[in-house]
Amino acid sequence: MVRTTGMTVDEALLLRVGIDTGTGGAHGPLFPDGRFEYVPIPESRETAERRTYADLSGRYGEALSTYVPHLADRVPHYDPEFTTYTYGDVGKVKCSQLSRLTEGDLLVFYAGLEPVDGPGPARLYAIGYLTVAEVVDLEAMDGTDRAEACERLPHNAHVKRTGLEPDSRASDRYPVIVRGGRREAGCSLVPVRSEPTSGSSDPTSRGRSGSRAT
Repeated sequence: MVRTTGMTVDEALLLRVGIDTGTGGAHGPLFPDGRFEYVPIPESRETAERRTYADLSGRYGEALSTYVPHLADRVPHYDPEFTTYTYGDVGKVKCSQLSRLTEGDLLVFYAGLEPVDGPGPARLYAIGYLTVAEVVDLEAMDGTDRAEACERLPHNAHVKRTGLEPDSRASDRYPVIVRGGRREAGCSLVPVRSEPTSGSSDPTSRGRSGSRAT
């Protein structure tokens, strides 16, 4: 059981998101006043999404390409997205972890951020969360239910991928998508690790599997 301020949840799943030096060639920016920008990883598959890093604005009005100019013409894989509050994955391990979540559990997202002004290495921070309202396992559905689910979740990056149809996959399996509620999601900054990983100047250049707290 996990206790947080003002509420108790049965489980919390920590998931690593956002660009790092291994996936995107940079880190998200951390500003001197403690603000930060969530910069998603580049999309690796064909997608119906046409907006690029240059087209999309961050939390403070600047184009995301301001922070990653080398990705200006690329399309981001915006997952999680905090417009309709969804997160999805197609990996076997993560799908298994996500599918075990129930209403009221937490998805906590953490990412590597690097100071934009002044010395300091990249560190890991919790940057946001979703309180689970619904877990949608498209793999477990028939074509009719899958089509209805995709219509309800059009903003999720996995649903936008070319080739994902009610009767055809865009990858080895259909994604599991978690939907949160508008009043049960947010972005905040909490250090996950106060020092860089020992022996490495980049604590974010690692595998991207989830960690579970119960």
